[in-house]
Order: sequence, then structure tokens, then C-alpha cells
Amino acid sequence: MTREQIQSKFPNASESFIRANLGADSVPPGAKLERNLQHEPMASDARKAPDARRRLVRITSYRTLLCDERNLADKHFTDALVRAGILVDDSPRWAKIEVEQVKVERRTQERTEIEVYECDPAEVQDR
Repeated sequence: MTREQIQSKFPNASESFIRANLGADSVPPGAKLERNLQHEPMASDARKAPDARRRLVRITSYRTLLCDERNLADKHFTDALVRAGILVDDSPRWAKIEVEQVKVERRTQERTEIEVYECDPAEVQDR
């Protein structure tokens, strides 16, 4: 917004209110605009290359109220393991994912445990 637009909408506006609400098209002299970095990467991807072995990933959710197992969201856990370089990929070729839930008595006992085991593809048979 320009100064004139603000004054037309708010005729009794103080000078500090007008300065605080001036738009980018009326930048005060001497101000330096910075680029918007919203869609640029924060840093280069410096993680190590993933170990090219098949893994067994066991995700156990300890909950006071058990839910439908299809609603246990293991996708974000496996995606995080791929980004961290622990898994090559979350496809069945590289990972066998087992999801389980265990009922606990108190909310303070609720947690999610993720166990990752190295294995030979012949050791872990898909059911």
C-alpha cells in the first residue's frame, strides 16, 4: 500500500502506523531489500551415500488407545530413514517394513520405537 492509500482508508492514522504499514512499493530511502529465499534449498545435500544392503525396519507404536493398523502412519518414518541415508529406498527390494502396536496403561508410556537391522535378502522372507 502507498501512503495515500493508507491515509484514505485511515484518515486519523498516526505517522508510526503509516510507516509500519507501507508496502514494498514504497520502501524508505536507504533500505535494502533482500531476496526471498522461500523456494531455495537451505544447504547442499552432504549426507553420505546409503549402504546398499537390505534392511529390516520394525516400527512399534506404544499407545493407550489402539487404532486401525492401516492408520499407523509409517510412511514418514521410512522416508526419514531414506533421507538420512540409512535406507537406499523404502521399496520391498531394499526394506522390509514391519508395523506393530502395543497397548500401554498411561499416556506417559506412549512412544514409537524404530529398530533397523541389517540383513541379507535371503534372511528376511516377505510374508
